[in-house]
Amino acid sequence: MKNFHLFFFAIISGLILSSNVNADLISEFQPNPVGTDPTNVNIELAGTASAAFDLWLLSIESDIDSAFGTIDRVSNVVGNYDANGLTNLMIPDLENPSFTLLLVEGFSGSVGDSIDGNSDGIVDNTPWTSVMDAIGIPDTDGEVLYGVQLGGQDFAYTGDEPKLVFRDGTTGAWYAANDPDNGSIFDISATDVLLTGSFDIDPFNPTFGSVNPSYTLSVPEPGGLILLGLVGLVGLARRRK
Repeated sequence: MKNFHLFFFAIISGLILSSNVNADLISEFQPNPVGTDPTNVNIELAGTASAAFDLWLLSIESDIDSAFGTIDRVSNVVGNYDANGLTNLMIPDLENPSFTLLLVEGFSGSVGDSIDGNSDGIVDNTPWTSVMDAIGIPDTDGEVLYGVQLGGQDFAYTGDEPKLVFRDGTTGAWYAANDPDNGSIFDISATDVLLTGSFDIDPFNPTFGSVNPSYTLSVPEPGGLILLGLVGLVGLARRRK
């Protein structure tokens, strides 16, 4: 009976968590594409398969030596998700990091408005009805990012400006590749995940309009597993002496 209660609790918890997941998310974009800044850039959104959307993308200035908190880019994005729940859009080029990218609905503000009126790093103006997603991208340590405050996430400084950021195609976790990438892919805490695992497809190339790469931890070879077991047994024997 106890196991049944635990099983039931796990199912209910999963349903509650899934009900709190936003239907519309930022899936992939290029904070600072390689080469000369283009006029327009790709951005991929993820949502409900075949559903319509009418949303806004806002770029919030996050450089500590600038007017951080200022809305410096606004794009109204309208369309339908494909059968995989994805859509690839073209929007005017984003200002290079640091910035916080928001996906919102019901935007009623303007470029030049501030979401941080007294410049204390705390959001005090919200000219939208709801925030669907938010991700902060820094170009150095100590920048003023707003992603976490608005229900999203903020990258730790990855050592350079990312040329590409994307969500894991399976888990939704964020990853970033710098320019130059130096063979590294960083997670949200700026840890190089390729030191301990790999992706099912090339994570350095954009996959706009198709499912993103998925990350998997490396599994030790059978010989390595045996060695780890022997090490564990030796440690246990030493503790028992």
